[in-house]
Amino acid sequence: MDSLDTGRHFLRQWIEADVASGRTGGKVVTRFPPEPNGFLHIGHAKAVCIDFGMAAAFGGECHLRLDDTNPAKESDEYAENIKKDIRWLGFEWSGEGDGKYGDGEWCLRAKIDMASPNIHFRDPVLYR
Repeated sequence: MDSLDTGRHFLRQWIEADVASGRTGGKVVTRFPPEPNGFLHIGHAKAVCIDFGMAAAFGGECHLRLDDTNPAKESDEYAENIKKDIRWLGFEWSGEGDGKYGDGEWCLRAKIDMASPNIHFRDPVLYR
């Protein structure tokens, strides 16, 4: 049986419904967002296959987004090995890098709750 059989694969069913309704504008775009603070493990491999596989099954594209939520623990060694492992699994991502802007080029700030006793919720910096 095909591993993407619509009778058994709920993600494929959801994507098919979104495409049929016009919600996606006819294009399926997914992303794989690992943090480069370690090597990929079996759970990552499963996510790679789902994220890239669903995009491929619908003629779409998958973006690799190396999240930088904890820059102190991240390294180029991990980032390069993540890319190598994705290619080893047989996939290629669309585009290069975190998108339109380069690393460190922009910073997004958001006010969440100025009344919070936790100062981190008053004016957090979002690293995306």
